[in-house]
Amino acid sequence: MKLTSNLVLSFLILIILCTFNRSEARQLVTIQLDSLSLAEAEVKLKGILAPESQISLQQILLQVSLIQDMSNDSVFVYDLYIDFDPTRYQNARVGIYPLKFEEQFIFWGKRVANYTKQTSWKSGRFYLHDVSTGKIAWMYTAEARKLYNPPKASPTPFSTSPYTSLNNISQWLKFMRFESRESVMGFLPLPH
Repeated sequence: MKLTSNLVLSFLILIILCTFNRSEARQLVTIQLDSLSLAEAEVKLKGILAPESQISLQQILLQVSLIQDMSNDSVFVYDLYIDFDPTRYQNARVGIYPLKFEEQFIFWGKRVANYTKQTSWKSGRFYLHDVSTGKIAWMYTAEARKLYNPPKASPTPFSTSPYTSLNNISQWLKFMRFESRESVMGFLPLPH
């Protein structure tokens, strides 16, 4: 009897592990980033969010930070925190920066989704902070990866499709949470 219950348990664990796609399974094995690896990851993410060829994005992107989520004491999880200021945008033809906060969240959320599929460290949340208005929103990176899962892999994380269907926009908006990181961390249970 005990043997069959162990076999059933082993089979259930196997089924659960098989449901993860390759990137999610890789993120189950977590590593802690040292300060050099952390700085390199921030520079890489900044280059993905605002590549040199996209001057408008370079103008508005202020800072990219990877912050360890200390609420989980058993694994190392990093939150991606992005500060931007659309008032820094300068283009005589266009005028003001053309994307609203929610559109910018989706645009960069797609790039974050592609980037976090390729990392060796576990990501937790993606935060976007508009310093000109104080608006902050966040989403779990796993949710972003589910929302942006193109059928064909992008050659680079910043070559995401700028088009988002109306149905997909509503899904992104549904998962956006308008809370600061401090308030989110304040609601989480402290590690034992």
